[in-house]
Amino acid sequence: MGDRGIIRWQLRWSEREADRIRGVNIMRVQDGKIVEGLGYVKGG
Repeated sequence: MGDRGIIRWQLRWSEREADRIRGVNIMRVQDGKIVEGLGYVKGG
């Protein structure tokens, strides 16, 4: 099945709490290469 990696991220364009989006990317790695990538975003 391979290994998995998780990247959590946040994009902010001002100091206001409502001015941001958050997301996560889930990668599946096999033989040292990314073979599957999934991304999820939560907007405010």
